[in-house]
Amino acid sequence: FYGVIADGIHTAPESMEIAYSTHPDGCVLVTDAIGAMGLPPGEHHLGTMTVCTDGRQATIKGTDTLAGSIVRMDESVGNLARFTGCSLVEALEAASRHPAACLGLQGVKGSLAVGADADFVMVRVAQSPAADPPCEHVGGGGAQLDFAGRCTECG
Repeated sequence: FYGVIADGIHTAPESMEIAYSTHPDGCVLVTDAIGAMGLPPGEHHLGTMTVCTDGRQATIKGTDTLAGSIVRMDESVGNLARFTGCSLVEALEAASRHPAACLGLQGVKGSLAVGADADFVMVRVAQSPAADPPCEHVGGGGAQLDFAGRCTECG
């Protein structure tokens, strides 16, 4: 197994393409996300350091040194598919099935198989950038889907 921060900064898209084409079943997506993930661009704190974000990357103030990543996992999945040409299903497996196998948890985590924990994240893929933001819901603790596959809590 190998981990990839699919933000296009920590790992170049070309490097991801080479690694993925060599061993697709070993790809494990990781975010390396820091607390500034999801916050507006600007100055934020990471411990005693000031970190500057521009919406794409986080650096230690006054330097070009990366301070971690601000990429979300859903963005990582999309980036992996775009950078490598793999399918969305294959990219999702790199965020679920492969990490579970790496940790020896296949059959318990990383799938919605009979007998496995029913942990999930539900994401509605927007048809265009102007569409409503995706519905994101982490389940496993009582969330339910209706017959159309919609989260009963989010719609």
